[in-house]
Amino acid sequence: MQNRRRMLLWVVVVSLVVLPGLVAKAGTIAINENFESTAAGSMPSGWSLGGSTAGVTDTTGYNSFKSLLIQDSTSDYRPYIQKPGEMQFEDTLFRVYFKLDEDKGDTFILRLDNGTSSYWFLEVILGDGNKVKATDGSSTVDVADNIDRSTWTQVDVLIGTGPSQYGTVYSSTYQITVKYGSNSVERTLGMYRNKDHIKRLSILTANTAGGEKLYLDNVYLGDPNLVPEPITLMLILSGIGIGIFRRS
Repeated sequence: MQNRRRMLLWVVVVSLVVLPGLVAKAGTIAINENFESTAAGSMPSGWSLGGSTAGVTDTTGYNSFKSLLIQDSTSDYRPYIQKPGEMQFEDTLFRVYFKLDEDKGDTFILRLDNGTSSYWFLEVILGDGNKVKATDGSSTVDVADNIDRSTWTQVDVLIGTGPSQYGTVYSSTYQITVKYGSNSVERTLGMYRNKDHIKRLSILTANTAGGEKLYLDNVYLGDPNLVPEPITLMLILSGIGIGIFRRS
């Protein structure tokens, strides 16, 4: 009986570490990745590498044990990592937590494109002049200035539902939210783009090959009503502590 309780407790702890959320429903979440189930030095399943240096690292993420490191070590301007994920629902949330190299000033671009990079829907630009920007190709807004490179920053891109034409749903609003703790700044872009073109997340860097680093964690693309909140390290460590105590 005692062994069964111990086993059950450890199953709960492992589930908290590995599973970012249990509320997901099939067909409503395109990307939901916290990198905890991937070994350090490897690329997570379903992600492809287009640059020279990228992989999961043991560097502590946003309330987690691991994060994804992308390093600018090539002179090419091309996607470093790509993750396909076509959205099939009316409202879409793109959320990511990031931390930049403290000493260097490279620019990283998070692009939602059509799967071929010949047509892109929206770009969120990190670290451009120590700012966060967003552009839809026709207009650009500065979302935040003087970002703190040493801490994790949350970026939310909320794509709302626009008018329908000939049976095709368009997206009309990009509500870009950058959060520092409890503080947030919101900027809005308004455009009409065919939502069917959003089929992939691509992450690009500048062509400086200067070794700049970008850390990402808790990447989410999907239904805003189903986004899982990151499990805190305090909860995970508390569960591990209880397991050790019970075992002893």
